[in-house]
Amino acid sequence: MYFALDIGTRTVVGLLAEPEKERIKIIDFVMKEHRERAMLDGQIHDVKEVAEVVSEIKKELEERSGQKLEKVSVALAGRFLKTVIGYHQMDVSSYKRIDANIISNLEMNAVKHAVEEMRQYSEDLDLYCVGYSVLHYFLDGEWMKNLLDQRGRKAEVKVIAAFLPSHVVDAMFAVVESVGLEIEHMTLEPIAAVELTVPDDLRRLNLVLIDVGAGTSDIAVSREGTIIAYGMVPKAGDEISEKISSDFLLDFQTAEFVKRNLDKKNEFVVKDILGNELKISKEEVLNSIAPTLDDIISSIVKQVMELNGKPPAAVLIVGGGAKVPGFVEKLSQKLGLPNNRVALKNVEDLHTIIDETKSLRGSEFITPVGIVYTRSKGIARIFTKVTVNGENVYLIGLDPSMTVLQALLQVGYRIEDLIGKPGPGITFSVNDELVVKKGSLGKEASILVNGKKASLRTTLNNGDVIEVGKPQSGDPPVVRLKDIIQPIKLTIDGTSREFFPTVYVNGKPEDLEYIIKDNDKIVYEKSVKVSEVAKQYCDEPLTLTINGEIREFLPYEVKVYLDGKELESNILLADGLSIHIEKIQKTLRDIIRELNIQWNSEEIKVVVNGKEISIPVVEYEVLVNGKKANLDSVLSEGSMIDIKAIKIQPKVIDIFRFLDLEIDGLKDYTIKVNGNHVGFMDPLKPGDEIILELR
Repeated sequence: MYFALDIGTRTVVGLLAEPEKERIKIIDFVMKEHRERAMLDGQIHDVKEVAEVVSEIKKELEERSGQKLEKVSVALAGRFLKTVIGYHQMDVSSYKRIDANIISNLEMNAVKHAVEEMRQYSEDLDLYCVGYSVLHYFLDGEWMKNLLDQRGRKAEVKVIAAFLPSHVVDAMFAVVESVGLEIEHMTLEPIAAVELTVPDDLRRLNLVLIDVGAGTSDIAVSREGTIIAYGMVPKAGDEISEKISSDFLLDFQTAEFVKRNLDKKNEFVVKDILGNELKISKEEVLNSIAPTLDDIISSIVKQVMELNGKPPAAVLIVGGGAKVPGFVEKLSQKLGLPNNRVALKNVEDLHTIIDETKSLRGSEFITPVGIVYTRSKGIARIFTKVTVNGENVYLIGLDPSMTVLQALLQVGYRIEDLIGKPGPGITFSVNDELVVKKGSLGKEASILVNGKKASLRTTLNNGDVIEVGKPQSGDPPVVRLKDIIQPIKLTIDGTSREFFPTVYVNGKPEDLEYIIKDNDKIVYEKSVKVSEVAKQYCDEPLTLTINGEIREFLPYEVKVYLDGKELESNILLADGLSIHIEKIQKTLRDIIRELNIQWNSEEIKVVVNGKEISIPVVEYEVLVNGKKANLDSVLSEGSMIDIKAIKIQPKVIDIFRFLDLEIDGLKDYTIKVNGNHVGFMDPLKPGDEIILELR
């Protein structure tokens, strides 16, 4: 058996019911009015007074049913719900694709913005964030249905977040707990009414539900099966009763009686506050309340248009305040809807209800029956009990599929507690142009639900056990030179090739695999030297051993031609040029020349015919793999080269290498060293004076 309470501004209704196959059977009900104005506009102002009325209803139902009532289902008025828009944008240009983690981070920051906005306008209120819905995604300014796996520069999201003031929820708990009851099911009044009165196949229509009570007229807008907006007009049945009381000098209770029976009686015999007996016709009363009724309906229509932006497809009306004759017709007229699109729903007309009491009549019972109906079906629950890190937590949520995120926000977690901070970014310059690279996104806190790995988007059920760890901060970006340096494209003998220029970081040349650090200063020419093209165009370097030392040499001499002209090695080549390459294989002589050997210059000085000349006393021998080599030979990979210096004895014949002699017609000669006749092979020593005579 289910027990439900509808605690309204004027009355409290208690219902006992039980499921009957696909229907709900009403076993008993009690309705009592508040003795004092313990509630104003649907809000509990005097917990004790309201609790006394609830206690009386509970006791009466227990006595009549013979059962002890311990658990109850209740509903909160939709007018207490506050909604606010949250927005966030993110630079996603550095990501290869937008993944679920990026979307989650985007949405969470939008919710954070909504929370900050709500706190700004409701600083004095302690609020439950009871859910959020994504309104729009945008990528580079264009609307997107889904961002997952997309690529772009700027991602944006706009969400609508819903909040309930905690004092509204706490007051309901206080009343219920003070009479020994435990809340087992909590919903919102308009959701209960919609679930009871609107068939599933009609819920995708744009509907408006209006609950006209005593103190307020609550409005809920439904679209695509979801209530998207709530509103309230602080005008309802009491205004009509007060108008009757004022115009005919009746006490409020008598005025209420007249109002409630306008659809049943044509004439009323009552006493005014002075004790005079009055006869009042129905027509007099309707004329009296017409301006008030028009004002209430105009206010309702204005609020409907603000919330929905246009007339809805249909309007459902519940609540006793709307039973005044002419209410439905005037509302349909002001909304511009046909009369058959605006309906006052009465509980006795519902096929889902079996009324064993035979006494449930009118639209004022739609909400209490809707509460017990949603409990019996296990739907529209906004009250959930879960455990977070070992602590029992009671949650409020509009969405039946409440997520871990919504739960954790309600128990005090901040977005920063759940999603790690982004990694630190780096700033560097490229050719004096500032570049900023962001770090990676932080990782969500580790989450387990009932011992299984979960995420912030995991949906919860009543009784779930949640374990929350710590989030992880993101990492700094890893950017290599090759990621930011654009290659120079050249066409070489008809084939396109790419070359990277020499890049300097903080004044030093660096490899393209160099990882850029914060504040690095990167400089490079947007062109490439002929020497760099030649180097990159060569084959693998040739490894040789020179006098025991391993050295590498390019195996070819590369010549670069532009428009038929050979280019010097320091000439810069711009992107897009077409060049010709000539490769000339190097010989041993070329390799020795590249060694830049500091040759031994030991020599002796002699005087020939009065002119001083120098004669070397050292000669060099080149061996390749142990054998004397030809300097014009080509070397192979791994060759061993030995270059040896050999001391020699200068001879007379050596002087002829340094003399410019005319020998045509030569018949005879004489050579003297220090006055003595010598031959070509005689040795020389430093300081010798040589006389050479040619005849």
